Amino acid sequence: MKLKALCCMLFFCLFLGLLSGCSQKDPMETAMEQIESTAESIGKQIKEGISTGKDQVESMLTSALGGESMDAIQEDRSMIGKEEAQRIALEHVGLPSSEVRGLHTEYEIDDGVPKYDVTFYKGAEEYEFEIHAYDGRILSFDQER
Repeated sequence: MKLKALCCMLFFCLFLGLLSGCSQKDPMETAMEQIESTAESIGKQIKEGISTGKDQVESMLTSALGGESMDAIQEDRSMIGKEEAQRIALEHVGLPSSEVRGLHTEYEIDDGVPKYDVTFYKGAEEYEFEIHAYDGRILSFDQER
């Protein structure tokens, strides 16, 4: 009989708790929901900030470039190509391609500078050039025996 009375009291207390709102969410579950909500809000703010910042930088660059967009500038800039880099190097030393051997050209970006490394041989001499990939300037020249 005592067990039956105890079960009835427990059921009654649980029933009253549900009606009165006393059985609230687990505090850990509530904290997790708040953390997720805050993280989502921060993520949105970061994305908006990045977009705004990118737009501001592009606007400043466009203004600094006299109204020309970055896309237009990049379209105008094209690399000179391996053959042109070789022509520049050979012209610098006054040699035709028919008189050199081992003519080799490689493209690389070194410390943010796009360039062509051009090497070739004439007799026992080795010629090495670094040529800017966009404007064709000779960045370095070395001649060794």
